[in-house]
Amino acid sequence: MLAAVPVSWSLRASSVVCAAVLVVTTGAPAAAQLLDEVAPQPPSAPAAPAVEPRDAAVRVDWQRPRSDGGAPIRGYTITASPGDTRMWVDAGSTAATVRRLRNGTTYRFTVRAHNAAGSGPGSPASRAVTPRRRTALRMRVSRSQVRFGRPVVVRGRLLRAGTSDGLARRPVELLARPKGAERFRVVERRRSQRDGRVEVRVEPRRRTVYRLRHRGTAATRPSISSRDGVSVRPWVRARVSRSVAPVGRTVVVRGGLRPLHPGKRVILQRRRSDGWHRVDSARLTSRSRFRFRVAPQATARTRYRVVRRGDHDHLRAHDRTGRLTVYRVAVERINYNPRGDDARRRNAEYAVVRNTGRVSVPLRGWKIHAGSADRTRRLPAYRLPPRRSVLVHTGRGATTRRHVHLRAERPLWRNHRGDTAVLRDRYGALADRHRYDAPPPLRGLASWYGSGFAGQRTACGGRFDPSRRTLASRELPCGTRVDVVAPGGRSVTAVVTDYGPASWTGRRFDLSRATFRALRPLAEGEFRARVLER
Repeated sequence: MLAAVPVSWSLRASSVVCAAVLVVTTGAPAAAQLLDEVAPQPPSAPAAPAVEPRDAAVRVDWQRPRSDGGAPIRGYTITASPGDTRMWVDAGSTAATVRRLRNGTTYRFTVRAHNAAGSGPGSPASRAVTPRRRTALRMRVSRSQVRFGRPVVVRGRLLRAGTSDGLARRPVELLARPKGAERFRVVERRRSQRDGRVEVRVEPRRRTVYRLRHRGTAATRPSISSRDGVSVRPWVRARVSRSVAPVGRTVVVRGGLRPLHPGKRVILQRRRSDGWHRVDSARLTSRSRFRFRVAPQATARTRYRVVRRGDHDHLRAHDRTGRLTVYRVAVERINYNPRGDDARRRNAEYAVVRNTGRVSVPLRGWKIHAGSADRTRRLPAYRLPPRRSVLVHTGRGATTRRHVHLRAERPLWRNHRGDTAVLRDRYGALADRHRYDAPPPLRGLASWYGSGFAGQRTACGGRFDPSRRTLASRELPCGTRVDVVAPGGRSVTAVVTDYGPASWTGRRFDLSRATFRALRPLAEGEFRARVLER
C-alpha cells in the first residue's frame, strides 16, 4: 500500500508530477528529498551600486544579481545610510533617484533584491556621496570699453539652478585673463548678498576677459559664469601751449600717454574742412611723453589732436582736441593829438586796430604799450571780426561794435615827440608794432606880459591873469596844453589862452608873468624857447 505524502501548492507543476512518480516507484523519503532540491531560493546580492549626487537627491544605478534564486525577481529595496531611508523599486528598473535627502550630508547606499522566496542579501555599500544644491552664475560687465584708469563694475548673481532664487553668503571669485595670458587667475573674492548678487569694481590695464566662479560648498555644487570682455582705451592728454598765436609763431603741443608705452609712435593731426590730416609724428619718451612744434603760416581757427593707434593690448585713442586761432592783427594809425586839452578829451585820443585775417580774434587780455611800462593798458573783452577795425580809445566808455575803451586816467599817446605802439596778445606774443612821428616842436623868441593887461579879455574869451601859467600863440589853438622849455632844459606846463604876439615884434610867444618867472628871471625880458604840445 502506498504511503500518502502531502504536496505544497506553492510547488511548480513539474515538481508535483515528479514527486508523484517517485512516491509510486520509490516511496515517500525519496520524494521529500527531491522537493527540497527544486524549491526556489532568495536572489543573490547585486554588485555595489553607482551613485551620482544631485540637488537633495542621489541617482542610484545597479546591475541585476547573478542569480535570481530560481524565482523571478519582484523588486529591489534601496537603503540610504545614515537615516535608514528606504525606497522600493519594481523589478523592471535598475536605476532610481532617491529624493528628500539633506544637502551637505554624506550618504552610502545598498541595494537588496526580492523574489518569491524572500529577500536576498544586501549589496556592498556604494562610495560615499554628498547631495548638493545645483547652482548657476550670471554675470555682466558695466561697459565693454573703458578709458585707462577708470573702473568697470562686474555684476553677477548666484542662483539656485533652474530658479530665480538667490543664494546668500556663498563665496564667489572673480577670474580675469588679460590679453596674452594663458589662463584665468583670481583677482577678487566676495560673498554673495541676501539676494545672491555680487558686485566687484576693477580697473583693467589692457584688454581683459572676466568670469565669475563659485567653487561650491558642502551644500552647493560649483558653477561658473559665461565670459565677458573689456577693451581698454589709453589715456592721451595733449595741451596746446596757447589758444591764439600770430601767423608764423611757433606753437608747442605737448602731453603724455597712459599706460606707459615708451618708444611707441604717436601722430599729430590737424582738422581741416575735409577731415583730419597728419601733421607730424613722434616717438614716446621713457615716461611716455611727447612734444610737437608747429608754426602755422595762414590765419585760421583750427584744431589739433594726438592719436595713438590701437594694438593687441589697447584700442585706438586720441585726446580732446585743442583749439588754436592763428591771427594777423595790425595797428593802422594813432590819433595822438586831438583838438583841445588831451586830459579832458581822452576819448578823442585813440588807436585804430585792424584784423587783416580771415577769422575773428578775441582781444580779451591783450595789452597795448605806449612806449613805457606806466603807459601800458589791457584791452577789455571784445571779439574783432575778420577784415574789420576797432577804435581803441584812451578814456572811459561802453564797448560797442566799433569802439572799446582802455579806461585810462590820463592821456596815453605823446604829442611832442614820436612814439611806438606795441600790441601783444594774451600770451605776450608780439601782434604788431606801429611807429608814429609827432610834428617838431615850435621854436622862437618868448617874452612876457603882466600887470598892465591883468583883467583884460583875451582872444580865447577869458580874462587875463598874470599869476596863472598861460601863454599867447599865433599857431596853437585855444586850450592847448604845452611844455615850454627854456635853454638848459628847464620846462613848465602852460595853457594857450590868448592870440599873439604881433608878427612885426619878431617874437613867437608871449608868456604870462608866472610862466616866465618859472623859467627865467623877469629881468632878462626874453629868451629862445621850445614849445611842445602835450
